[in-house]
Amino acid sequence: ARLAARAAARTNERHNVWEAFGAFALAGPVETGVAITIEGERASALVRFDPDGPHARVNGERAADCLVVEVPGAAIAWRNGRQTIVALADATAVDLEHLDASGIVTAPMHGKVLSLEVAAGETVKKGQRLLVLEAMKMEHALAAPLDGRVTNVLVTVGEQVAENAKLLVIAPAAPEPA
Repeated sequence: ARLAARAAARTNERHNVWEAFGAFALAGPVETGVAITIEGERASALVRFDPDGPHARVNGERAADCLVVEVPGAAIAWRNGRQTIVALADATAVDLEHLDASGIVTAPMHGKVLSLEVAAGETVKKGQRLLVLEAMKMEHALAAPLDGRVTNVLVTVGEQVAENAKLLVIAPAAPEPA
């Protein structure tokens, strides 16, 4: 009982790496990637847990120390009299950066195909989710760049793909008669 009391007096729960969720690792600090939005803009956060507590990097830069208050569906970060709303990003949101007028859907970065939402022969609408790619510990939903029919699916679930690799091909839909 005396040893337990002494250990309890020395324990600092805030910095106890053994009490932190997901913090145990035999090979060093644990890092967790999180897709977030900051004032509505998508960003990626990397949180590392070590014996000194949690450390965060946002878009590759060290996150500033601030007061964080949790609110429903988000958090408000206060620093130097300024408030910033931070929330978890919607994992099903469409990644619009890779869309163009061609029917070729390519990987925006190196990653792993987590799911295929369509098959060859299916008709798709512009913006429809086609597949989910995991890259940099985040999930990226890729969407159809145009209305049409999927002619080729060039990847399988679980496959690693390189940046700019062709993932699938969509033949444009025939224009509707006027």
